Amino acid sequence: MVLILWRILGRFDGVMTVVLVVVVVTTAIAAVVALRAKNRREDGVEMTVYGARCQGSTVVTRPADDVPRVVNDVCLHNPELGLRSNTPEGGSITTGISFASWGERIRFSVEPLSATEPEVTATCSPVFPLVITNWGRSEKNLYAFLRAVHETPAQAVSTHRGA
Repeated sequence: MVLILWRILGRFDGVMTVVLVVVVVTTAIAAVVALRAKNRREDGVEMTVYGARCQGSTVVTRPADDVPRVVNDVCLHNPELGLRSNTPEGGSITTGISFASWGERIRFSVEPLSATEPEVTATCSPVFPLVITNWGRSEKNLYAFLRAVHETPAQAVSTHRGA
């Protein structure tokens, strides 16, 4: 940006230098504030949010083999979550573009804690890697996914769809 302005104007006068300093300092402050870690624990979900990126986990009270069907049902009932891959070990989900974001990618893994309680761990990051903030959209989508996986009762999981 500095080089473009220098090329257009040929030189920097006092006002232009002040404007440039204000823009750079404001951008740096916004980036630092957006990247502060924020922890969230509620409804059986633990999350850490860093600007447009976040990670979280939840414990599911059913066998690990049932998790792919649960994830499938969660994505069917939430139109924002597009299931890309789904295996007993984990998978990936994408969201579409909006006015607030270029879209997000959710990657999740399933780790058995015991025979009847696996832990689902997921990360959410923007599709466009240079995004610093997306106004909470990553946090909202990851929380909705993990909460739905945690709260889906065993009898509500459909048996007509495969993993």
